[in-house]
Amino acid sequence: MLNTIRRSLNMASTCGLPWSLSFRILFLVYRMRTIRCRVRNSEAVASHTRATLSQRLTDVSSSDRHTVKPWLSSRLDYSPPVQDFAADGLPLVGGRLDYLGGQSIATLVYRYREHTIDVFVRPLSGGLAAPAPSLTTLRGFNVAHARGAGMEWWGVSDVSADVLTGLVARLAHGE
Repeated sequence: MLNTIRRSLNMASTCGLPWSLSFRILFLVYRMRTIRCRVRNSEAVASHTRATLSQRLTDVSSSDRHTVKPWLSSRLDYSPPVQDFAADGLPLVGGRLDYLGGQSIATLVYRYREHTIDVFVRPLSGGLAAPAPSLTTLRGFNVAHARGAGMEWWGVSDVSADVLTGLVARLAHGE
């Protein structure tokens, strides 16, 4: 009887070990993604702030997406989708090159009333599309992040959360 109990305990600890390791690995992966996301959000806010303070909002100033898109495409190894939502009060102001995560990235610049909205866009590298934006606030700026239309999107501005998430969601849906 005692041997049966020992074997059962031995088997339970042996079977539990892989589950325990799997759980720990998943937890570490989740933590690394969370930290990476926080760093990207912080970098996006810093880039938005630098551009606003230096008054270098755009490298190419145009509300014509057929001007902004080719300009960005000729300077990057991808072609970012560019939309103008002027009819909805979100006109395209232009675009610029920026850096997130040590890589060149397209930045689309929109205006909402007197507010500047920067939308950073790069090709989706792994992961599933998530066109419903997640929202965080960092140093007084709203940051909306979404994946969709083959791209990853970060919107940064001091506009209201609903305006920012609405814009990023539309871009991520490919509207």
